[in-house]
Amino acid sequence: MSSIEGVPKRHIPEVEKHKDVMLDEARALVREPYCGYDNILRELEEKQFLSKAVDSVQRKYGGMLSEGSDTGKNIKMTSENWEMLAVLWLFDEETTKHSIETYRIARDKVTKPLLGEVVLADEFTKEGVSLEQFFRACIFHDIGKIAVPRALLTDKNSDVECAAILLAHPEDMLFACENRGVTFASRVLEHITPEGLVTLLHDTYGLRPSAVLPVRLLLRLGQEPDINEELLKQGLTLDSTLIDVMNIHEKSSQDILELVSMSVEARLVGSHHNHNSENPYTITIGTLQLTVDISDIIHLADVEQAVGSARYYKRPESALSVMETLVWHAERGFVHKEITYLWIADEISKIDDIVLKHARTGKDAPALAHILDFLTKEHKEIKVRGSIFTDIHDAT
Repeated sequence: MSSIEGVPKRHIPEVEKHKDVMLDEARALVREPYCGYDNILRELEEKQFLSKAVDSVQRKYGGMLSEGSDTGKNIKMTSENWEMLAVLWLFDEETTKHSIETYRIARDKVTKPLLGEVVLADEFTKEGVSLEQFFRACIFHDIGKIAVPRALLTDKNSDVECAAILLAHPEDMLFACENRGVTFASRVLEHITPEGLVTLLHDTYGLRPSAVLPVRLLLRLGQEPDINEELLKQGLTLDSTLIDVMNIHEKSSQDILELVSMSVEARLVGSHHNHNSENPYTITIGTLQLTVDISDIIHLADVEQAVGSARYYKRPESALSVMETLVWHAERGFVHKEITYLWIADEISKIDDIVLKHARTGKDAPALAHILDFLTKEHKEIKVRGSIFTDIHDAT
């Protein structure tokens, strides 16, 4: 495996061009219908693509993974780790960037004091999870996305555009909604706009349009047979919703990590979107008398990065919009409220007082009000020492 240290050698244009061609061929291989991580890795090695991809990924992301922590605590990537990251990069570069940034957010949250006093990483080893295992779980929480048909993973339709597609196919929409337990009065749908449907689904059911959008409505002519074959392997069909297809990745991530003997990482990743009562990895914060699910930390970092950054289908959201999304996730049971409280209180304490005062009358005012209401309710349940919460209220 090539080293990322030192000055890279200069390559003549012909060699660089040949390398680019090899990487393009490697991408095409990885993006074929999913046949298992071990088979992908073997094919890349047989065609001598793997080392080229690893070298490219090391040069591109080595600095991001080894720098940036004030505590000096960073992941130590093994050759196996670099190979896995290279496979993900070949499949989808945006997902790779998201995975690395999710790790960086989670790393800083667990290695720096929350609210000036709680260092989550100090409790990890007591529960049988090393910091390295946690870091790897963060970076590879989305490795299973290589099992998602790429045409659907990279779909660029925004929430409003997905809602417009649903409204253009009312019978399909009503059928999909009924399967999700979503019901509408007929008069509501007569004059609703795509924007109105997005708001209705979110405020009433906590859903995005992708949760009730059959994937066949997204496919271009000629795509259906190949996509249908891929979905059938996963126990899905073209009538499955886009969110059903995206949810493939959590179980696939767990399976891939178990395959490479990362059992702790696999169990952490396997429940970072859905609470798993069998997940044994919790930490207890004695000073606050709280028990925290380590997978929730990955969930919060994952959502914070995803909402706060540009994706195929959306623009980045503001910091307060990101925090409100985390509140929504806590209120709807996707993540525990206690760790969400600590996370958001820590985030909002870092915002300048003047910025918070302006936010109270700006476009983010509803989001700020929702956040502070959540913090107020949870503060009554969680007795955090110090005056940080009072300071937050005084600032607003």
